[in-house]
Amino acid sequence: MNASIKAWHTAVAQLWQRSPATPLWRWWLGELASLLPRPLLQAFTSGIEWHAMEWMDGEWQLRAMHASAPVARWNDALLIEQQQALIRAALANVPQDALRLAFLVPDAWVLRRHMSFPAAARDQLKRVAAFEIDRQTPFRAAQVFHDIGQVTVTANGTQLQTELVAVPRSLIDPLLARLRELGVVLDAMDIGVNGARLGVNLLPASDKPRRINRRFRLNLGLMAGALLLLILSMLQWVHNRESALDVMRGEVDRMKTEVQAVSALRQTLQDHAGATGFLAQRKRNGATALSILQDLSARLPQNAWLERLSIDHGGQIGMQGQGTQAASLLEALKGSASLAEPAFQGSIQKDPSTGKERFFMVAQLRKPSDAKQKAPAAAGSTP
Repeated sequence: MNASIKAWHTAVAQLWQRSPATPLWRWWLGELASLLPRPLLQAFTSGIEWHAMEWMDGEWQLRAMHASAPVARWNDALLIEQQQALIRAALANVPQDALRLAFLVPDAWVLRRHMSFPAAARDQLKRVAAFEIDRQTPFRAAQVFHDIGQVTVTANGTQLQTELVAVPRSLIDPLLARLRELGVVLDAMDIGVNGARLGVNLLPASDKPRRINRRFRLNLGLMAGALLLLILSMLQWVHNRESALDVMRGEVDRMKTEVQAVSALRQTLQDHAGATGFLAQRKRNGATALSILQDLSARLPQNAWLERLSIDHGGQIGMQGQGTQAASLLEALKGSASLAEPAFQGSIQKDPSTGKERFFMVAQLRKPSDAKQKAPAAAGSTP
């Protein structure tokens, strides 16, 4: 599993290095760093500082990983306290939580073999490689420190290409014992290639110290805090938008209520105007009761009178009365400008108390246009 994670990490790192976004990212970080005060910048950007311990020509030397000149050099002839004092003085300016030490084994002591494994062995690649030590080297697995190098996948994806790196314990154990006497804690044991690291770690898992990178935790906490603040700001923005939307909805509802009230008032006004117009139109188009009575008074003979007169909404007129010769009333009403189609309804009966003929007549009220046409004709027939 560790080999698989390591191979995945290496592939991602290579892809990032080839990405065109890498220069832009570095430029942006540089511009951002230029805005911070120097002490604050050092507090947040000081990362891991690797130093190399080397045994060369019977002497120890300590140097920064990317530097060529050592910061300290001594041999085992010095007292342990003197050697420790040299190491402390050389590393005085390096923060303890950022310091990492790697012991670089000389390349001449190392056995390196290129090997191929099935792709199915990816998760247990280091363990599988350990079984090949007896066949690939003159040592057994217990006699060497070993690790595997960078893992690459063949084009067809069925094979894994890597490098088996082994160093005899007989050469390394005395040096590691001497470093433990000096109180030096190693984070890695790698191969020195032209002053740089090969990229393996030959230390057994039991000998690797557990480091707490406080700066990494601080940066991780700051990143989590920034992410939390970003989420809170987004939620606040959404809340503000929702509040504004609720206010707008309230305004819209209020305006809808006002529009409905105005519409109701407009409808009421239209209804009243329609009723008023209808009454005015009906008044203009219809004859008044006074004009009807006046017309009837002029046409009824002196020996006839009305007891009841009714006019309904349909313009039908009902007349009840008495007269000496009720039958002659039809002839008297035929030339009326207000009444049309006069007719008796029911039979004419004689009233025993008055001796007159009791009648009930109906007629239809003429329309104004018919009345205007009838009036000149009636006027022309007058002698």
